[in-house]
Amino acid sequence: PIYQDRFFLAGLLFGVRALLPSFAPLSGDSELFVAACMSLVELNRLEPLQESLKRDIAQGILRIPAPRVPQSCAAWARVIGVVFHGDARPDDADFQQLGDRAGKVVTGAIRQALGREGWSAFLSEATAALKHLCDGSAVSPSAALLAEIRELAA
Repeated sequence: PIYQDRFFLAGLLFGVRALLPSFAPLSGDSELFVAACMSLVELNRLEPLQESLKRDIAQGILRIPAPRVPQSCAAWARVIGVVFHGDARPDDADFQQLGDRAGKVVTGAIRQALGREGWSAFLSEATAALKHLCDGSAVSPSAALLAEIRELAA
């Protein structure tokens, strides 16, 4: 919690964009990565992120492979869920492609985690992230991916 408080405070003082460069380097340290991710989630709760910022976060978080530690992977999926959740529906083709890519990346991570002990927290977060994509809150995945997502999220 102390690291999360520090990331939250930094994001509050300097803006969420100031946190973005720290995600990739921290992905190898589960405790710090989870703290950075969860502070971003909390900052979004405090004040919903702007669509341009969501696009930047999506580009950054999708460059990071699904972490191999369940807790880190759950935080990673939660950030993806936050990025693609919301009432705005950007017409931006890049954002649409990011949504499709997010669906593919998260479904791939789910396939790897299925049946593995200790991964239930990740699976629930990943399912929530996929539901945001399925609901069309922000993007509309391709028909084939949508069918696969619905099957995995069921």
